[in-house]
Amino acid sequence: MFRSVLRERKETSLAQGDLEFLANYLCDMLIFAPRNQILIRGSMENSRKAKAEYFERAIAMIAKSLPFAID
Repeated sequence: MFRSVLRERKETSLAQGDLEFLANYLCDMLIFAPRNQILIRGSMENSRKAKAEYFERAIAMIAKSLPFAID
């Protein structure tokens, strides 16, 4: 899903390797990390509030850590 959204942006000047990295990074941060925290580690409550707080922090971290910008 992430790859297809990124590929649809025709003005994006990312190399193929960058697209793969970004798609994997987003998937890890937005799907696998919170799932792991809820189901395996038990370090995050399985509630809308906890998930919303996680996503707010994750999106801020993603925005700061990307070595390139997508406008």
